[in-house]
Amino acid sequence: MKIKGLVNFLPKQIGKFVSEVLILELPDDNGNVVLLEPTVKAPNNGKLF
Repeated sequence: MKIKGLVNFLPKQIGKFVSEVLILELPDDNGNVVLLEPTVKAPNNGKLF
């Protein structure tokens, strides 16, 4: 499974954890969280526009 995410953010303290990555998600029609996945083959580490 491949997902879309952003890296190279400045570290951010979230509770006890330090986050350096943003994973992209959206709610579905029922309000459940759905990870964004590429629908076509794309290289790893591609630039997000």
